[in-house]
Amino acid sequence: MALSSLRTRAERLLSRAGASAGILMYHRVAEETHDPWDLCVSPRRFAEQMASLGKLAECVDLLELRRPELAPRSDKVRVALTFDDGYRDNLSHALPILERHRIPATVFIVSGAIGRGREFWWDALERCLLRPPRLPERLELDVAGLRGEWRLGATRGSDPGWRADGEAPGGPRERLFLELWNALVVLDTERQDAVLTALMAWASVDPESAPDRRPLTAAEVRELARHPLIRIGCHTNNHRSLSDLPVLEVEREIGEAQRALEAIAARPLRVFSYPYGRVDRAAEQVVRRAGFALACSSRPAPVTPLANRWRLPRLQVTDRSGDRFASELSAYLPKLRHASA
Repeated sequence: MALSSLRTRAERLLSRAGASAGILMYHRVAEETHDPWDLCVSPRRFAEQMASLGKLAECVDLLELRRPELAPRSDKVRVALTFDDGYRDNLSHALPILERHRIPATVFIVSGAIGRGREFWWDALERCLLRPPRLPERLELDVAGLRGEWRLGATRGSDPGWRADGEAPGGPRERLFLELWNALVVLDTERQDAVLTALMAWASVDPESAPDRRPLTAAEVRELARHPLIRIGCHTNNHRSLSDLPVLEVEREIGEAQRALEAIAARPLRVFSYPYGRVDRAAEQVVRRAGFALACSSRPAPVTPLANRWRLPRLQVTDRSGDRFASELSAYLPKLRHASA
């Protein structure tokens, strides 16, 4: 049997035995009419989730999760919270709720987005294609190397309940959204911006987005970094798909982000998160050489003693009530079922 198969089998057995901890992945604490990637949890439901989590688990800093020499403060399962990307609502909406429940969290920040005053490209794409009540019946693009022609016909607004991950496109808008998302994800920031600028003009969408949809400013990152409950982590410089880049570009993406964030936070960065959860051996090696203590992927699984510390799994949390969140968390972490029985 291959080593990878043995590792997977061993992790499964340890998980069933309850020898596991968990990492939860959030992005935004906000309410949006459309959320195709399930990135948003409303402030009300986030508060419910944190109240449930405080009863079910011992909430710890991400680094403490992987330090077995530290005796746990209770017999509860250990859980660490993380936020990806660095949205302003992490400060304005999430932090007050975390303070209320005394729950620590790590915020993985895209350094090149700090203070840009422009929403992330995937949010701009959603605002261009899924929200407008009407769109032109034809789109023709020849921008930044992205060429194509699409006929939408007379379409109305997209279904707010549609989810891009795991659901078939409901119509031409959703099909176009997925096609352009897959084309944009491998482009650099300059070309992504050029395409989105053209799309905004075509869709008659205001280039200015709501403030909470934008990334943190440098002052806001410093405010988070000074907070005793918050750890700042690295999420690359431009949120590039690392497994689609040559090694030199991977090194540049990680190195530039590490230096920039350490300068703003005024402390060394110890933790890293792979954009889109995409990681290969080359990217992992760069992260190791950069001196990070651990790195997070987006594979949904418990953290067992055999887990690769540079590809730690995480469970993405979606907009669920506190009760449903507790039920799903117990399914994710089997040991919780025994502890609460």
